[in-house]
Amino acid sequence: MFRTNMPGGLSNDLRSRLSAHWRIKLLLLIGLTTAFTAPYIYLAHHPLTRLHQVPMTWLDRAAGFEPRWVWVYQSLYLLTGSLPWFAQTRRQLRNYVIGFALLSAASFAVFIFFPTRCPRVASPNASGMYKALLAYDGPFNAMPSMHVGILFYTLCFAGRVAAPISRFGWIVLLTWFWLIAWSTLALKEHYALDLVAGVALAWLADGAAWSRQLRIRGTMSQAG
Repeated sequence: MFRTNMPGGLSNDLRSRLSAHWRIKLLLLIGLTTAFTAPYIYLAHHPLTRLHQVPMTWLDRAAGFEPRWVWVYQSLYLLTGSLPWFAQTRRQLRNYVIGFALLSAASFAVFIFFPTRCPRVASPNASGMYKALLAYDGPFNAMPSMHVGILFYTLCFAGRVAAPISRFGWIVLLTWFWLIAWSTLALKEHYALDLVAGVALAWLADGAAWSRQLRIRGTMSQAG
């Protein structure tokens, strides 16, 4: 899935990718963020059915609680807001939207019919970025972790479109991914099982989006 590019011509390739369909990319960034944020925040603060409990594992206990991880946690948006710009074609962007919609729909369905409370620690003296996080991110959207799910889905997409990222770059990105995943546990925003569910749904959404493209191609080939 993940590919690397040779250094020659990298700058031209990067400029070409970033400028390709840039208006559509900008509109998608604004549109998807708006469409996603409203229901996500509402469901995070207003469970619609009976709350359920997610089991705590040894990994949850090992992570402890450290609010300073909030900066790593929030760094997610640097990746999810930038990596989709490596897309070169409208078909790739369409597949990105399809997979994102599938991941969001499945996650929201769980939030509605099987809401869970995150293991958040009471922090009456919270300040700075952590206080801001507590203000907008409610406690009732623990499973699946969309924080980890959307990040994993975005990395899969970057691999699908052969983003011009070196092998070392992928090592950095994957390390970053694991640090963000750990931050969700250290902030007590999620249980370890929430991360597993988020990655699983992201993997399924990515596969479904691109398999749909393959079916469309096959149908067009037969028709031709």
